[in-house]
Amino acid sequence: MSNEIEIDLAKFGGPVYTGRDRGESIREKNNLDKIDQDPSTNVIILVPDNAFSLNSSFFLGLLGKSIRAAGSREKFLAKFKFKKPPHIEEYIDSGIERALLERTSLLSKN
Repeated sequence: MSNEIEIDLAKFGGPVYTGRDRGESIREKNNLDKIDQDPSTNVIILVPDNAFSLNSSFFLGLLGKSIRAAGSREKFLAKFKFKKPPHIEEYIDSGIERALLERTSLLSKN
């Protein structure tokens, strides 16, 4: 049995989403660390139509840990879905790539 939660970014300001601290705050409010460990819960991120951008620091604060926990783009996108305007796709793709690169860098330093 699968559960879904929605995170509506419109509730957290906009139209420009910036700041790692802000992303981390939304992450904490929505218990994403716990949700990352629950294979039966999926997340829908609602990005409002008037969103101009998702800054990489905001995106990584919100979802970087989840991307690294998933271990791959495919596994992350199987758990996290985005309802967004088309121009936001590039920010999501870039953020996923950057989180996975950070994971690789962290692993190679050990």
